[in-house]
Amino acid sequence: MRRKVIVFDNYMNLEMRYISPHVFLFWLVVDVLRKRDGIEVLPLMVEEMEKRSFSGDVVSDVFILTYAGARMPWKVCQRYFENTGRVVGVYNEYEIILSTMRVFDGDVPVYLLTNVSPKLLELKDFKGKDKIVRYECMNLNVLKYRGSLEDKVRGSFVKRPLIYWGGSVRKGRVKYFKKYLNDERIVFSVSKKQVPRYRDLGIDRCSFVDTVDWGYSRKTGVYLTDYEATIYLEDELTHEVWNYPANRFYEALEYGLGVFFAEECENTVRKMREMGYVIDDWWVVGSVDEVFRKLTSLEFKERRKEFLEVNRKVAEEEREREMRRFEKLLLDMVEV
Repeated sequence: MRRKVIVFDNYMNLEMRYISPHVFLFWLVVDVLRKRDGIEVLPLMVEEMEKRSFSGDVVSDVFILTYAGARMPWKVCQRYFENTGRVVGVYNEYEIILSTMRVFDGDVPVYLLTNVSPKLLELKDFKGKDKIVRYECMNLNVLKYRGSLEDKVRGSFVKRPLIYWGGSVRKGRVKYFKKYLNDERIVFSVSKKQVPRYRDLGIDRCSFVDTVDWGYSRKTGVYLTDYEATIYLEDELTHEVWNYPANRFYEALEYGLGVFFAEECENTVRKMREMGYVIDDWWVVGSVDEVFRKLTSLEFKERRKEFLEVNRKVAEEEREREMRRFEKLLLDMVEV
C-alpha cells in the first residue's frame, strides 16, 4: 500500500531553490521521495493547505515540514498534525525547531532531521520535547553547495573590501553585530524592512545595501562577486550547540570570498577543522581593525586563493557523503 506523504513549506517558489535554505530543502525532500516506489508525495504551500483543510482532506501517513517561522499557518497545520501518523521536521537551524515545538499539540511522534546538535535538547526546555522520538543530526547546509560560481555570475573588475549578508535581528547575535559590523568600512546586505530595527539597536555606521542578488527574478544589483571577503558570525547559543557551518560559509566558497571568523566562533572553527576544512589562525580575528589590516595586506590575495582551493574540495567531497546520508535518513523516517 502506498504511503501518503505531505511535504509543506510556506513558500515553495522553484526560483528560490538556491536562494532560501528551507525552500531548497523542501524541493530536495520532494525529489528524493518522488524517486521512491510506494510513496505518494503531495507538495503543499499555504493556499492549497487551507483549501484542503476546509474540505477535510488532511489525512496522511507522514507530514513533513521544512520551515516553521514567520507567517506560518499554525492553526491549519494543527489539523494536519491531528490526522497524520507522524510529523517529520527537516530543519537547518535551532529557531525553527523551537518554533515548531512551541505550537505542536498532538499525540503523534515527531522525527527531526536537522543541522543542530542534540545538545539543544539538554540546554533548552520546551513544550513537546517528549514527543520527539528520533533526532538525527547532519550537515544540511552543504547539500546546497554548488562549487565555484565566480565565472557564472557577474562581478566587478574593482572589488570592494568586505560584505556581510543575511542575518535577522536576534538577541543572541546583536552584540557581535555591534562589535564587527558597526563600522563605516562594512557593507551590510539585509532586507530593507530590517534596516530600521538595526539602526534602533545602534548599528548605524555601516553601509546598508539591499539583499544579495542571486541572479533570479528579483534584481537588486548586490553581487557577492563584487567583494573580497566576509566575516563569519554566529548566535551565542551556537557557541555551545554545534550547528554545522552556516550557509554563508558555503556561499562565500561559491562566489570566491575569503572568510574571516570572529574569535567568538572558536568552537565552530575547531569543529570545522575536525571535518577537514583548512582554517589557518590567520583567518580568525578579534576586531574590525584586524579584519581590514589583513584585507589590505600584500598576502591577502594569495591566502584567499589557497583558502578557496582547499576548502572547495572539502565541501564537494562532504556534499557527496552527506547527500547519500540524507537520502537514507529521510527514507528511514518516512518508511519505518
